[in-house]
Amino acid sequence: MSDYSFLPHFITEDIYVIKEEGELLKPETPAVEKAAQPVPVSEAPTAPKTAEAPQQKAPEPTPTAKPTMPVIEPAPAVVKEPEPVYLKPLPTEGNNLKHCLLLVESSEAVLEDALKGLLEKIMGAVKRSMDDVLLVNVKDASTEQIDALLSEQNHRHLIAFGTSKIAALHNAPLYQLMEVNRKSYLKADALAAIAQNVEMKKALWGTLKAMF
Repeated sequence: MSDYSFLPHFITEDIYVIKEEGELLKPETPAVEKAAQPVPVSEAPTAPKTAEAPQQKAPEPTPTAKPTMPVIEPAPAVVKEPEPVYLKPLPTEGNNLKHCLLLVESSEAVLEDALKGLLEKIMGAVKRSMDDVLLVNVKDASTEQIDALLSEQNHRHLIAFGTSKIAALHNAPLYQLMEVNRKSYLKADALAAIAQNVEMKKALWGTLKAMF
């Protein structure tokens, strides 16, 4: 086919071009008009984006397991038993064969000899020897020692000569029998005072007869 693209520059009427086969072609738009139309600028083909490989995160460090500390339970409190209290034994004389305690306060080891002779006569009057009784010097005795004495000795009678160491006899009248835990208690003057006073001897003698 011949190239007729130059004809629109010279001829402005419609031109029909016969193809070689003799077919009529539709009138072509003048080349001038075609030239006046803006030629679309085709965008350069965008290269297909290469699928980016997913960025792999660095594996987080596995926390190192801390060594398990053994649970140390507190040791049970050790309950200390109270230490035994050792009491100094009180000065005594006699064997307490008939369960009778005679309490005195003396500066001697147990009792002055002169007062001891008087005491032997007093107890002999009620048929008691010094072996039948337990003579105890309580001058320097503590409350604990007195309590220990009363709890350890199997006594049925107690005579306190001029001493206030026995709590049960603090407010007791002189030469009057008292019953304390089924035991007979008697509060009397000191032996030194009784030795010098006849009325005290009589009062003591009357109460001793009621006691034994």
